[in-house]
Amino acid sequence: MTYYDNPEIDDWHRQIITGTILGGSSVVKPKKGRNCYLFMRSSNRDWLNYKAREIKEFSSQRPFTQEGSTLRWHSNCYPIFTDYYNLFYTNNKKHIKMDILDTLRDIGLAIWYGDSGRLDKDKIILNINKFGEVGGEIIRDYFSQVGIGETTLRKERKYFRLVLSPKASNKFLLIVASRLPDFMHPKLLPK
Repeated sequence: MTYYDNPEIDDWHRQIITGTILGGSSVVKPKKGRNCYLFMRSSNRDWLNYKAREIKEFSSQRPFTQEGSTLRWHSNCYPIFTDYYNLFYTNNKKHIKMDILDTLRDIGLAIWYGDSGRLDKDKIILNINKFGEVGGEIIRDYFSQVGIGETTLRKERKYFRLVLSPKASNKFLLIVASRLPDFMHPKLLPK
């Protein structure tokens, strides 16, 4: 396996990567190999292409594959992704800590929303199932501490969702709307 040094990474890259991992993408630890890689997937081709352009420096030589209607992208293996793996995973299970959330800016929140959020009438719903009930409570606490507002944790079938109140949803949208690409806006704004 070829070993790669990290490309130059700045805060914008870090925000895109962190938001992507929060949104459901994975950091994969190969069975044989020194470093991890980032693995993203989406049925929204435009959205995945947008994120891929934002972190193109980390892209593998042939980053895109398609499986049915799902487009997949992966990076090369880099030390930075091993750092992210160690930050987000314990015993191969994804978790969340307040330290991670505290690093988020508008673009990181926007990427997270673009990956796993939806607007249902006047409420934002974030899919947070990978973090479970304990992680959901940490995320609720984060939204409260940063002044976004009231949230509730609910289970739809067997999946955890974070529901922002209408007022909190409005505050959240004011933060992220300008950071999302234009093609995402019809899905973002209430009808």
